[in-house]
Amino acid sequence: MKKLFIILLTGFLTLSLAQSPDSYVELYYSLSPVPLLTATNPNLSYDEAYQFQEAYVQSLLSSGEELSGYKLGLTGEKKPFGATESIFGRLFKSQERPAGEVYSSDFVKPLVEIELAFKFKDDVDFPLTFTELRNSIEWVAPAIELPDLVFDDMKNLSWLDLIALDVAPRQYIIGDHVAMDSIDLSTINITGYHNGEVFKQAPAGNQMTALMYLAAKLNAQMISYGRINSPLYKIKAGDVVITGAIGGISPGKPGTYQINYGALGNIDFEIVDSGK
Repeated sequence: MKKLFIILLTGFLTLSLAQSPDSYVELYYSLSPVPLLTATNPNLSYDEAYQFQEAYVQSLLSSGEELSGYKLGLTGEKKPFGATESIFGRLFKSQERPAGEVYSSDFVKPLVEIELAFKFKDDVDFPLTFTELRNSIEWVAPAIELPDLVFDDMKNLSWLDLIALDVAPRQYIIGDHVAMDSIDLSTINITGYHNGEVFKQAPAGNQMTALMYLAAKLNAQMISYGRINSPLYKIKAGDVVITGAIGGISPGKPGTYQINYGALGNIDFEIVDSGK
């Protein structure tokens, strides 16, 4: 059993790991089931999970990945996997794909999440008001996230495992955007169709609250973990943030999907059962 020592400005984080963060990245790329961090670390803390995420993300960056922004997860009122609050991870440019065909063979266990994407034109300096937050956004667009539950033990999956593995991103689609100041998101109602049948209906909801939560959490962790001025702990100009599943998470079943976002337009795609 390997030991990982992550040296932090605030002290030492010591976890007993079956694999290092680099090995977890190799499993992610090879579409192999990933062991639960909580299986070997049953007392894993919230902060340790996020600090492992940082090491995991740094390994992805070292492999040549480029950050594109952030993703929020478990944002609904009912939170699975024992979660007590929403969580966040980092997104990478290589994960964005156009609408069209999505292949099941590119995933271990694909999910479908109807979301909204926000691109920032200014850095976000916390604290700030909701008006200042909204004014820092350049555009909003319909989005689909296709996360991948890569874990080898779904029965015992904890929200801390999700945090550690960057909240399980794999692919995401962003539709046509509109200027943030040109639309009232409170009027947007979304309907999702799978093979012509409605599988999701929900209002867009108050996404500003989710964005403020992210800004606050990044600022708090930046201070707590001694990461002042780190690009991993701040929403920056050019970043895209997707704000979590609207109406809940759905399994990524093969078939055609048409997602109508009202005044924001549509995203159409197909999950093709391409085997493993």
